[in-house]
Amino acid sequence: MSCFIQKKENTAAIADFISALYNMGHDYFGMYPPDSIHTETRDLRDRYGYLKEDALYIRLRYLNYLAYEGRYKHATEESINSANFEDFEPYEANIVYKRAEWLGGIYKVEKWHYKMLKMIQCYLYQCDESATKDEPMIKAVREVVNVLKTFIVMNQPEYDEIDWA
Repeated sequence: MSCFIQKKENTAAIADFISALYNMGHDYFGMYPPDSIHTETRDLRDRYGYLKEDALYIRLRYLNYLAYEGRYKHATEESINSANFEDFEPYEANIVYKRAEWLGGIYKVEKWHYKMLKMIQCYLYQCDESATKDEPMIKAVREVVNVLKTFIVMNQPEYDEIDWA
């Protein structure tokens, strides 16, 4: 197994999606964030209760860095603490999530759903190291993967056509 530090843009996209899912929820996306996201982000919200994507980005980036450093055993407390995680730049690019489109029985699954799923899975693979794999935030992000997978499967016409047994 190997580990790398994921591109800042990808980690920022993940943070942006998870914070938007938390802040806008089912009415916008057609899916709910897992309860674990609520629990693990209590300290990452503004005074109105909105999840701050920049704070989430820093947390996710830190965990990825910790996994990498732990994997290759050259981490020191000083090297981890001195890493520049404040370099958050808003992610505005290729993945533009949008309001879920209701098709009368199912939501439309779009390419961005698959791209986000793969991005998060890649992130989790990088964090599947002894230093981080049991971190509560990593477990919460795994649950976001389950939410996305369930959304994708349950909104396929083939799935919708099968009788409820």
